[in-house]
Amino acid sequence: MTTRYVLRFALLVLSLVLVAPPAHAVGGIGDLYVTSDASNLTRGDSGATGSFLGVHLTSVAPASGQLAIHFGDVNGRVLVGHFSGGVNEFDATTGAFIKTYNPGGGWMWSALYRPNGNVLATLSSVDKVVEFDGTTGAVIGVFANLPALTLPSDMRYGPNGNLYVKMRVAAHPIFTRSGKTVMSQIGVNVAQAALGDELEVETLDGAVDFRLPPGTQSGQQFRVRGKGVPDLRGGDRGDQIVTVQVLVPKQLSPEQRDLFQQLSETLGSEITTAPGHRSFFDKVKDALGV
Repeated sequence: MTTRYVLRFALLVLSLVLVAPPAHAVGGIGDLYVTSDASNLTRGDSGATGSFLGVHLTSVAPASGQLAIHFGDVNGRVLVGHFSGGVNEFDATTGAFIKTYNPGGGWMWSALYRPNGNVLATLSSVDKVVEFDGTTGAVIGVFANLPALTLPSDMRYGPNGNLYVKMRVAAHPIFTRSGKTVMSQIGVNVAQAALGDELEVETLDGAVDFRLPPGTQSGQQFRVRGKGVPDLRGGDRGDQIVTVQVLVPKQLSPEQRDLFQQLSETLGSEITTAPGHRSFFDKVKDALGV
């Protein structure tokens, strides 16, 4: 009979263990955590519904009378200030106790982490903010002296400022850009400009075929569509503008000189006004209305 009751009791305990809800992680994003001055228990409530999630932190003596609670931004820990007995530190995920800062101290109602990992705590009974080593828990010194009877109860860092990133596009040996348009230059010789040629032009995507038409003038520009900068807002990609520079040789071989001489005789030596060029006298005439 005794054995039967023992087995029943064992099965009851086992069933309670199996159906017990899992512990809720401390520091859940959006959840609400409420400390208790009376019970020394920190409870968690759903930030969406307000429903009770469970008890997550229990103060460890001599700390007593939970007050302010602060979660670390990056170290996965949480600090709980107390009316007396120092500041408790816990693992923010499991709720496991880590250590107590200043266990023999007076009213330490609030504590938070400095960016360097150390801990600042209010020593309210003497109106001071004290700094502790975040690893060892040792006292570093007084961080701030406050006016008498301040009785500091809590503290926060101000809101984070904005980060502005200024980007400067490094110069490219071939390309320049203006908005979505990419620009480049190529040099061709006199024969290529006069007769035309089949060339390759470098783009952001690699070399592409380019037909240089006969009679190309120095400084003439050609558009290579769709080879500019992509539109980050989802629009069409820009184009590439290719500027052709006709390169006149500075030194000629005897054979080249003879050929240019023959060409010169066929072209003549008359000086003509460049297309689109207006002389000084043309501009005077325009001003006088002639």
